[in-house]
Amino acid sequence: MGVFFCRHQTAEWDFPLQSRLKRRVGLNLGWEIGGVIDKVLGDGVDLLFCNEQEAKLLADTDHLDDAIESLKQYARTFAITLGGEGAVAFDGETLHKIAPNPVKAVDTNGAGDMFAGAFLYAITHGHDFAAAGRLASAASAQVVSQFGPRLEAEQHEPLKAAL
Repeated sequence: MGVFFCRHQTAEWDFPLQSRLKRRVGLNLGWEIGGVIDKVLGDGVDLLFCNEQEAKLLADTDHLDDAIESLKQYARTFAITLGGEGAVAFDGETLHKIAPNPVKAVDTNGAGDMFAGAFLYAITHGHDFAAAGRLASAASAQVVSQFGPRLEAEQHEPLKAAL
């Protein structure tokens, strides 16, 4: 088990190689996906990050609610970003709806990575999934409101107010 980042735009991965990596380091890595949830997630992951489109592709459905229920069978916990609609985060028991932070998006490059990074920061610093989602939503909103995929160091501290 490990953390799995869906990246539908990346090149296809060699599934046997990924399986070896998973066994050796306990970390699932992302690759091209689409309706292959058993092959991709196998016996499951501890934490899954994906966007709405990727969740639907994994679950082979057009409906987010169905994708969420399907992902619960393969991921102990997960977060699904919903663009301007916020996100949902499942902590293993409760599905948390994460409110969006409305901004004028000028560059979406890095939004998903920022969301995942901020979320991981929060949960590794003792915060629950609801708080992690708030921080991740605020951080990803900040990054899309400017050009470039990263925030400057001085932009980090004010975001922690979301916790």
